[in-house]
Amino acid sequence: MKTLLGSETHPLGTSGEYLVASKFERLGIKTERVDRDEDDLWCKSPAGNFFTVEVKTSQKPSVEEKRTTQYSFGMKHGKTMWKSDVAVFVAFDLERIIVVSTKNLSTRVRILPSVFTQSIENKLLTQLLKFPPYSLEEIKCLAQSDK
Repeated sequence: MKTLLGSETHPLGTSGEYLVASKFERLGIKTERVDRDEDDLWCKSPAGNFFTVEVKTSQKPSVEEKRTTQYSFGMKHGKTMWKSDVAVFVAFDLERIIVVSTKNLSTRVRILPSVFTQSIENKLLTQLLKFPPYSLEEIKCLAQSDK
């Protein structure tokens, strides 16, 4: 199916944005879907912190270049850095999210399915309410200690 943007993944991306907004709203984080080049959501925490979010959604994990099965997320062609404050990676088949600071974040991110757990998601959302969110390295440590 072609969309106005000419991409077959656009409906998946939009669904991911709504899933994230729903989870944020349940925590009291006000969200506005803006769908700009660099931002998908503009948010305000209950404590009054404003932040921008780019949502990246993957339908399911895959095997790339003889690697282990993992979710893969990338930036649009030509983008060399994150402009939003926060990136949220969505494992759409699991309806789980990973919330991460974009500071020092690579433009290509791979996450093992075992990281997308309810326990880790809860910890990341709790940290987001305190702001700033964890880095990807800190999330990997959380995943190790969660086993």
